[in-house]
Amino acid sequence: MSLTVACAVQAQPLSFVALGDMPYGPRAQTQAPYERLIEAVNRTGLPFTLHIGDIKSGSTRCDDEEFVFQKGNLQRFATALIYTPGDNEWTDRWQAQGVALATVHVVGSNNNRDPKRPEALAEYEARDKANVAWIQSVFEWAKATQAKAVVLAMQADPFESSLPSQAFPPESGFTRSIGQTLLPLAQQSGMPVLLVHGDSHRYTFDQPFKLDGHLVANLYRLQVPGGAGDYRAVKVTAQPEQTQRPFVVELIAP
Repeated sequence: MSLTVACAVQAQPLSFVALGDMPYGPRAQTQAPYERLIEAVNRTGLPFTLHIGDIKSGSTRCDDEEFVFQKGNLQRFATALIYTPGDNEWTDRWQAQGVALATVHVVGSNNNRDPKRPEALAEYEARDKANVAWIQSVFEWAKATQAKAVVLAMQADPFESSLPSQAFPPESGFTRSIGQTLLPLAQQSGMPVLLVHGDSHRYTFDQPFKLDGHLVANLYRLQVPGGAGDYRAVKVTAQPEQTQRPFVVELIAP
């Protein structure tokens, strides 16, 4: 007579790198430190890197030569690189170690919601509608595949025109996609959710999101450092089975 003991396989933590809003400024000043940071990222040996957009400053030209050059920088990363566009350069999902990941095309400058420019407003409305549907599909897919956590990456700082303690105002370009879609879906899912973004250039890891005045306790926010002179990235470890610390972050410097 033999006995077979079934043991639940515990998922391994997932670690990756997040960075963005770089390089900013003239190549003579930015290229060397940016390359050193990429080398530091490569030394970590982590499986992939999320670049949340703004691969150049707003004042840098937008011609083919610049983008070909920045493509070369992105190709310096030794492992997989996932890039989502930022507002300075104008969607896919995947899963690793039980963590569902997706990029969302939400950019700075109020997500291009500018009522004074009809063409900008029309672009925003169409893209925002698609983003809402995309975020909904990500959570549906995460549930169907029994994911243990969700990580979303976008370029914009959703609090660029409001305080984290406030509800998203009607004029915000983030009200529908973040306030009315991500927040309730994250809360309903019950699983750890991390929103990674940039744009404001301040390294921040917190839980600022409130829905109907109450903290969405399972939703975290990582704002990556970047901007002129700041060449740092962030190692992110997703460990959803650790309920007190489902996400752990650590700065990477050249």
